[in-house]
Amino acid sequence: MVDVVLLRLRVRSGWPRLVMGLLVRIFRLEQRIMNEGGTIGETFRNWVNAQFEPILVNEGMYTESAFLGREDDDICLFWYMEADDVEAVYEAFDASDHPVTSERAIGWFFENPEKVLTADVESDYPLLLHAWHPDRP
Repeated sequence: MVDVVLLRLRVRSGWPRLVMGLLVRIFRLEQRIMNEGGTIGETFRNWVNAQFEPILVNEGMYTESAFLGREDDDICLFWYMEADDVEAVYEAFDASDHPVTSERAIGWFFENPEKVLTADVESDYPLLLHAWHPDRP
């Protein structure tokens, strides 16, 4: 059985504006590439894969998704993880020296970084249903 975790993490003040600024720059770059005959989405997908695929492979993670949203007056990141063994993911996460997975970066971004940095993470929401394609591990 696959471990599935969904976390709700409050984002520190100021970060949503910085993230949105970065996304605007990415979308402008994508627009320029499209105007020059490239495929929209290609550059961002390639960048994301180059940055995160080695981390996911090292951690043994199947799926990792993040959504930025608002809940009450908080800006939150909803973080979905799917892996064979979440404990093994955290062991690899702890051993990683990648800047994205550093305690410092996570501490800057989230008000409650311990939720991400603790190996015994539990989903913030009860899992009601998890379905997957039969050809997928």
